[in-house]
Amino acid sequence: MFRTKVGLGMSLALGFLASAAHAEDAGAQAQVLFDEGKRLMDAESYAAACPKLAESQRLDPGNGTLARLATCHEKQGKTATAWSEFAELVTSAQRAGQADRERFARQRIAVLEPRLSRLTIIVPADVATTAGLVVQRDAIAVGVAAWGVGIPVDPGDHTVEVSAPGKQGWSTHVLIGAANDAKQVAVPALAPTPAPAAPVAVVEPPPSAPVVADVRTDSSSRSTQKTWGLIVGAAGIAGLGVGSYFGVQALSGSSQAKQTCPNAACPAPDAVQQNNDAKTDARIADVGFAVGVGALVAGSLLYFLAPPSAGVRVAPVVGQTRGIVAEESW
Repeated sequence: MFRTKVGLGMSLALGFLASAAHAEDAGAQAQVLFDEGKRLMDAESYAAACPKLAESQRLDPGNGTLARLATCHEKQGKTATAWSEFAELVTSAQRAGQADRERFARQRIAVLEPRLSRLTIIVPADVATTAGLVVQRDAIAVGVAAWGVGIPVDPGDHTVEVSAPGKQGWSTHVLIGAANDAKQVAVPALAPTPAPAAPVAVVEPPPSAPVVADVRTDSSSRSTQKTWGLIVGAAGIAGLGVGSYFGVQALSGSSQAKQTCPNAACPAPDAVQQNNDAKTDARIADVGFAVGVGALVAGSLLYFLAPPSAGVRVAPVVGQTRGIVAEESW
């Protein structure tokens, strides 16, 4: 038990020392910032001095620092901020029994109040019933009690923003004059947030029977080509027959002419006529053979090169497997 109490006491002591050290450090920072802020105010650099005094007041609050900070904001032209800080100083000085500072603060309030500019945010009754409605001025919430009330604001640009669940947000800017200005902002009804577009469903077509296109060789054209092949081939055979006939005639005539007149210089008219007829028959035989062979070859080509009666089916397939099916039939 004794050790426990000793341990607890040491923990409390260490905690107190840590807090004291932290407070001392904060106090030291606050003093440095206060001195720097005061120096800057003496140099009339209010925009640089006021933030340092505000941080000093945050670290180590004191009526002296608060009075200096309010005065700095008044010099900077932030009349509403200075008025609010002087009002806080009145209350704090009263509690501390600092009559001189209370009197000083009341004097500054009396000077500032006639110069205050005010901004009134009006929320109509039909808009005020919007569920979850939030009204903000410069990112600071404006409660229902402050709707329709002229609130003192510093001169310059101010932003009024309004939002609510399921509604499109709305905002506007208001420029407030330097002294005794009064502006009003009426909040409009918020438009509903557009519903997100429904996703477009992609429907797969059901499997269907293949669409088959038959591409078949025309049997009539095949038959015609073979017929012409037979005709031309027959003409070729006839030509060979004519050539053979006249070839035999030429050989026979030539043989008879040689029998009648064995010498080349033969004056017999019959032998000469037979020899001439044999030559004519030989020419006809040559032509007949040439025409016959050519026609026979052409006829064979026409007949044997005729396209077969094959069919090709081309079928696009729709289903789990897509593609084109080609089938050949005979």
